[in-house]
Amino acid sequence: TLEARQGNVHNRVVDDNEEHGKAENAKDGPAVRRSRHTAPYGMVFHNCSTLFYNWFVTRARTKSEEIESRLTTAALDVLAHDGPHALSIRRVAAAAGVAPMGIYARFTSKSGLIDHLLGVGFARLRSALAVTAPSPTEALVACGRAYRAFALENPDLYRLMFARSASALRHDMGLDAAAEAVAAFGTLESHVRALEVSLDAHAVPTVDSAMLFWSVVHGFVHLELEDKHFSQNRDGNFDDLLRVTVSGMSQHIHQRSSH
Repeated sequence: TLEARQGNVHNRVVDDNEEHGKAENAKDGPAVRRSRHTAPYGMVFHNCSTLFYNWFVTRARTKSEEIESRLTTAALDVLAHDGPHALSIRRVAAAAGVAPMGIYARFTSKSGLIDHLLGVGFARLRSALAVTAPSPTEALVACGRAYRAFALENPDLYRLMFARSASALRHDMGLDAAAEAVAAFGTLESHVRALEVSLDAHAVPTVDSAMLFWSVVHGFVHLELEDKHFSQNRDGNFDDLLRVTVSGMSQHIHQRSSH
């Protein structure tokens, strides 16, 4: 019958496929046959390995960051309580509750530790100076206030960054810390340049105007930290200084643009 003939054809096709599969297996050899059956398991293993590796790296990085944060806090505490000359590897390690090798592993030496603190200081200063205001004039005034606030809130770190503390330790600033210092000054300089451009669209800003503003603000802060500022109203006196300085700079920019 027709159904019987169709069934015979189907059986022959199935038999042919089985024979073809056996021939392919015989041709491939046992290694390929095993890989064909174990491929899904290999993929699962690969995915699990990747997940474990990512978890391990993230956990190790987080732990390393936590230890570095503890070391930074401990070093700043030692600096604040006992001064820059107390910044020894053993002293900071004891304050942080870690082995001295933990500091050597991250900062190589005492010089590396000090350089790390300088980098932290300038990075925090840069962040503090990144102020916003309705106008360039107000932004520059706010920048000056932020500079003074940072120095008064972190006097020992500020002295290490700018005064003779680092020189007394015979420390030469490394490249990373120097890059942070340049970036911090660049933030201050951007406020000065915004003022210049707002008053003279054709102005070609130079570093001189930024140095003028920084010198005024830094000089006031230095006198205040050394307790050699005699005003009874230092906040008001500083605001007057900022207003006079910014006003004088604005007049100078106008005069320069008129020539």
